[in-house]
Amino acid sequence: MSASNEVNAAVGEASDLEARAVALRRIMGAKSEKEQAAEELAAVERQIAARAVAALTGQAKARLLGIQRADGSLADQKEQDDDRVLKTAKAYVEAVLTSNARARKRKLLQHEARLLADAFALPMPALRDVEIPARGEVGAEAVGIVSAVELAATLYVNPEPDHGELGDLDGRELLRQKAELEPPPSVPGREAPTLSQEQSEMLAGEAARLQRPKLA
Repeated sequence: MSASNEVNAAVGEASDLEARAVALRRIMGAKSEKEQAAEELAAVERQIAARAVAALTGQAKARLLGIQRADGSLADQKEQDDDRVLKTAKAYVEAVLTSNARARKRKLLQHEARLLADAFALPMPALRDVEIPARGEVGAEAVGIVSAVELAATLYVNPEPDHGELGDLDGRELLRQKAELEPPPSVPGREAPTLSQEQSEMLAGEAARLQRPKLA
């Protein structure tokens, strides 16, 4: 074989190899039925989740409106609450001061009676004992009731969306359902595609053919 023929043969062989390489790459890049079904299933599940989220969004919108109305109503009552707390506190103070003053007045009257009885040698009249207000049962109970409650010094709320602090509020259930509808992950890149049996056999045959030595 002449040099030109050898060159032509080599060029032809290289062209054949390149063509087969292109064909093999096309086969490798083709999606199997399983991969196509997986992608379609993921797309369908995302659509289902999107519809469910849209429905929950409508419920959340209605809930936000309800919260706005409820919060406005409670805010309007804040002035009434403050007025009631202040009046009650003043009434308690007034009642305590009155009780203290009456007990003090009785103590002074009884002291006056003893002074007069002693000075004029007169019999001491029968007088009931004066009870110290803070040591009486009623007074102790009143102090205990008042001391057991304080105005809130903080309004901290746990940031966790499903914390028990939310109780049975409608928003807690909406958040829980929303979390369960997270969209499925996208189909990962096909680094190692799954080939059908026919594709595997075709690739094996082509690989064997390319490995066979060319006849001179």
